Amino acid sequence: MPSGGLLASAAVPQDDQATNLSAVSAWVDAYNAGDFDALAAVSDDTFEVLDPATGTHITGRDAFVELGRQVVQLYPDRHITITRMVPLGSSAVAVEGEWDGTAATGTPTGAHRGEAVHHIESMLVELVGGRVGLMRIYR
Repeated sequence: MPSGGLLASAAVPQDDQATNLSAVSAWVDAYNAGDFDALAAVSDDTFEVLDPATGTHITGRDAFVELGRQVVQLYPDRHITITRMVPLGSSAVAVEGEWDGTAATGTPTGAHRGEAVHHIESMLVELVGGRVGLMRIYR
């Protein structure tokens, strides 16, 4: 391999990775608590969610906060449990986890009142300046 190839690339600063892991943890904690002010504080203005399994595509922090409030109405006990996080370079984190909730009413995705919903999810979270900028959800 020529000099200066992939193996010679600069190391990613540990501080960036620690900041990114902390931001993702804070985002999940705020989501679980239903604390939309804290959720907005750790999300970039341009925050975007892509969830191909449900066809969800949300653009903008304020739009996500509004959707989050609707999800709380549908699943008051919803909760994300992180099982693993791996920093990816200086601007992304891979997250494995589980989403659980009990439908309070019939939902647009077909859950019936009282039905427990469980998803094993992987997420790719991209960060902008230490704040969550993009979340791709895979099931």
